[in-house]
Amino acid sequence: MLLFAENVLPAFEFYEWEILQQFAQKETPFTPDEKNAIAQAIATTHAVSMENEKYAAVDTSVVCPAYSLGAYPQTDMPVYALYKHIPCSTYFHPNGRWSFQRFETLPALQRRLQGSYIGPFVFKNRYKAEDFLEILRQTAQEETWSLPNERLSSKILRNYLDNLWRLCQEKNQLLYSANKDYVLFDTNLFHRTFLIPIYIVAKVEYGSVYTDAEVITNGWKQLSKFGFDKQTYKDWVQQQKAGPRFYKNSREELLFNPAWEVDVHSDGKLTHILQERQERFFKHNPKLQDMEPFALQALFEKAIEISTDIAKRNYKFIVPQYRWQTREIQFLMPLFLLKKSLPDAVLVLSAMPKDQTYFPETILELQDAYQNARLIARPEDLWLRAAADEANAEEDKTTEEI
Repeated sequence: MLLFAENVLPAFEFYEWEILQQFAQKETPFTPDEKNAIAQAIATTHAVSMENEKYAAVDTSVVCPAYSLGAYPQTDMPVYALYKHIPCSTYFHPNGRWSFQRFETLPALQRRLQGSYIGPFVFKNRYKAEDFLEILRQTAQEETWSLPNERLSSKILRNYLDNLWRLCQEKNQLLYSANKDYVLFDTNLFHRTFLIPIYIVAKVEYGSVYTDAEVITNGWKQLSKFGFDKQTYKDWVQQQKAGPRFYKNSREELLFNPAWEVDVHSDGKLTHILQERQERFFKHNPKLQDMEPFALQALFEKAIEISTDIAKRNYKFIVPQYRWQTREIQFLMPLFLLKKSLPDAVLVLSAMPKDQTYFPETILELQDAYQNARLIARPEDLWLRAAADEANAEEDKTTEEI
């Protein structure tokens, strides 16, 4: 089966092209012509159906010269694009649509889809994955890791592990055993009783599939059996004390500067935020639905002014998030339009340092903002913790109703 309609080509973010470049072991990025040829190959090649047609894999025409990591080394393996079927019906997609998931070799994809996975870690089934998450939750300091009414448990923790792994992999902050059969990953979490870092060790298969994940808190005593070099391990531990590097030049990039301008009138952002995303305002405050656009705009701009004034007195009030698509820091600004206890929504700001200006991108609901902020650090500010408490309260209420 073909996943794309005639004359429709798949599109990928630049970091996804970087991943494919790593598979191809190319020293230089793909040229526009090469990208177009790969997109044409994916669009015109029949997909391999997987998992009862829930997934489909398409040959990208790119070949991975060699896998040298872990068990089952491979050479000259075709790289596939994995797509997941989204069964929602629209005018353009009456039979649902296909959502891109990742690039991978076919043996690795088959191994990954045989079980349940959390980020890079593959488990035999969903129950094993749930057990692993529960062990990690009980080991780490207590905090909010779940959202109300979520289909999978611990959604915040799942996304946190997935995104932190991607960052550590990109920054070469993973440690491999001497024979490359195991990998060690710093979760950036601490033991709930003692100030001990929590690591995860996993077996490496097909170079990019990680199985038999195990939570580690006893350091070298537990790790020696996996074949890690002791001195290399000690050096890695020292490097990890600096934490994940989300910023480009200095930690100051993680701080919102209230002296900069917030430009809300550029690039039609008012239309996007106040009209195209207005339901995110109305969810927690239906009174806003009855307002004229100019009145809502006045409240919106006043809320930005208030949050900026608060940030002058409390540098933790506006918190950072990491945007994967651009590898840049953005900021989450709470907007208090009518409510005083909790924000009505959260404004996402991108920074333009050379102009000393912030530009609004979109707005998020409180729980989404909490999840995004958690990747960089455990949110400490009142409004984010209040959003987490609200999420837990909704979850408890739902449980009682059931």
